[in-house]
Amino acid sequence: VRVLVLFFLLFFISLSGSSTGLALAQNHKVRLAWVAVGGAMAPVWIAQELNLYKKYGLDAELVYVGGSTLATRALLTGDLDITMNSGLSVVNAAGTGASDIVLIAGISNVLPFYLMARSGLKTSSDVKGKVIATDKPGTATYHALLVALKHLNFSPGDVRIAPVGPPPTTLSTMEQGLVDGGILSPPISFRAESLGFQNLVDIAATGIYSQGVCITTTRRFIRGHREEVLNFTKAMVAAINVYKKDSSASLRVLEKYTRIRDREILERTRRYYAEKIIPQLPYATREGLRAVVEDQAAINPAIAAVKVDSLIDNSFLTELEKSGFVQTLYKR
Repeated sequence: VRVLVLFFLLFFISLSGSSTGLALAQNHKVRLAWVAVGGAMAPVWIAQELNLYKKYGLDAELVYVGGSTLATRALLTGDLDITMNSGLSVVNAAGTGASDIVLIAGISNVLPFYLMARSGLKTSSDVKGKVIATDKPGTATYHALLVALKHLNFSPGDVRIAPVGPPPTTLSTMEQGLVDGGILSPPISFRAESLGFQNLVDIAATGIYSQGVCITTTRRFIRGHREEVLNFTKAMVAAINVYKKDSSASLRVLEKYTRIRDREILERTRRYYAEKIIPQLPYATREGLRAVVEDQAAINPAIAAVKVDSLIDNSFLTELEKSGFVQTLYKR
């Protein structure tokens, strides 16, 4: 009798523990991050401000992390669950053996940056030997400079690279006359235009494929929280729909996060990303990641061994496409 009592007691404790674990899994607060002040971040901002995470069944906490390199580290240590990122950071992490990271969406499959310079520099030959500001090595902004120089048939040694910080810091340095030019992205690049700086290279328009802004998580998180990742993806696709169709709501969100008040600059930013850069279904592309691998392998030969296919999981977007979710959004 005592054995039977002990058996049933342990059985009910086991059931209770399982129920508690299930409840915790269902109530897991998903930790999300954005990594830069730029229009490519707008989908996560819009989803936050328009309560799209909650609408699609996600309990989310959105935080700012200073740069994709830091965000990637936090993702791999489990301090973040899903983060906006750059293809560059993902490839560099994979090159060091971080096999758990995976792209679930590719917000921009080109690099949404401009090489801009003071008004006296009007041609590519004028840039040679000049001081060009960008962010630190290992960032998407630094990578964009290398791509721009390659487009101009320059090597990095043909200019003096000043790694001063992200685009807002770069523009400040340009305004002070401390550098001759810099790598900027909208809306900061549009602000620079209004101050008289020249656009020398529209990097996105060069036709050079490169995985820029993307969304990443870990395979570990997917295994334990697949439904939450799917719900997050729904919120992102819905936010992209808002970005493309609702100018008023999008500008309010852009103004809040970029702290830019100029409505013309904000609308130019929205149109640039919503119409030119971000597709309705932002699939990550093998071509874009391969381009990053090839560029980085020239700097670090170990990266040549990175398998691009192992870094992409487009299954969530595929599921939404097959379900008719996207078609329903765009019919409204």
